[in-house]
This record gives sequence, structure tokens and C-alpha cells, in this order.
Amino acid sequence: MSAWHGMKQSLTCDTSELDSDEEIEAGGRGKRPHKPMGERKKDQETADLHMLTLMENMKQQINQLSMMMSAMMARTNTAAEPIGEMPAEISFPLASLDELECFEDWLKNPANTLKKQHMVAMLASIGGRDTKHLIFNILAHIFSDCVAKSINWKGVNNKRKFSEMATKAILARAVRKNRVSEKATDTEINQFTIRWFNLACDRGGGRRARMHPPETDSTHAPISN
Repeated sequence: MSAWHGMKQSLTCDTSELDSDEEIEAGGRGKRPHKPMGERKKDQETADLHMLTLMENMKQQINQLSMMMSAMMARTNTAAEPIGEMPAEISFPLASLDELECFEDWLKNPANTLKKQHMVAMLASIGGRDTKHLIFNILAHIFSDCVAKSINWKGVNNKRKFSEMATKAILARAVRKNRVSEKATDTEINQFTIRWFNLACDRGGGRRARMHPPETDSTHAPISN
């Protein structure tokens, strides 16, 4: 408010100065000797310049006021953002396919709209240094390794089809709510999601198990004739 009063006082002083000049000129009219055309033109140019200066000052002050109001509105909108928290009835990571099905049903229930907003805010706050790592971190928070291995993008090999799951929309909203990836496209989000599920079999020691299969005990090897 102090900044606004300062602007108002400045504008009042500027306009008062202009009014005083006009009053002096009006009050002295008829008493002053007739000025040559050149001097009158010069006085008019001076008055025009003074008016332009006042208008420029007013423009700057209006711009400052506009910036102040924009900042206040931004703070108000930020305060109105939903608080990131998990609904009491949902627990991550999802540890079984039954929990996954219950979660999908919960997401499709219109009664949970506000709770979904809170969940999106919470997932967005998980963070990551870029879009890829943010998506990987969110998915790792939602799905346990065993559940992730039962999901892929297209649903091939009798797995759950993530591209048609309600969780897909929640993921996209959370990704774009984070400042790091607020401009992420559907293509980017989908590609990194596909990659994360493709790597599911490598997590939890899966890659090591494939690279180092258990050796056959020679003592139990069949005896050839």
C-alpha cells in the first residue's frame, strides 16, 4: 500500500505543477506584452514537452502498479494450490496386482477428484533433475518392482496395458506440475514411461541374475555311458 500512496502523491505533485503553470499564465493574461510568434511557438513546445514528460511518468507508474498487482495475484494463486498429500486409503508403492486394480478403480471414482489433485501435487514434489528422472522417480514411487514387471505399454505377453490405465493420466499431470518438466510433451512422457517399464526386469537384481546364472553342480551331472 505504501508504494501505491507514493505513486498517487507523485501524480498529484506532477498535475499540481501543471495546474499552477496554467493558472499563472491565465492570471497574467492581458497584463503581459504581446509575444512574437517565435516565442509563443517556443512556449507551446515547452508545454508540450512538459506534458509528454508527465505522461511518460504516469505510464511508468502504471506499469509498476501492474507489476505489483501481478505479483499479488501470483502469490494468491500459489496459496490456493492443493497441498501435496496422500489419501489415507492409498498406500504406495503398490505391492500387488489386487492393489493396482483397487487403485485404478479409486482413480475412476468422481468422488475422489479433490484427493487426486492432492496426490498429483505430492507426486510432482518427488522431483528429478530432468523430465526423464522425474518420470522414473514417480513411477518407482507408485509401483513396486514385482508389480512393474507385470505392466508394459501395449499389454503384450499377458501384461497390464499401461497406455489405457487411469494412472497414465495422473502421471502426466504430476510431470507437468513440476517446474522441471512443465512443458513436457505427451511423446516425451510416453517414451520415458515405456523405457521405465522395459527396464523393470533389470531392477531388484534381475539383470545380475540373468548375467550370472547359477552354475550346475557337477556332482549331480548325469553320468554318460
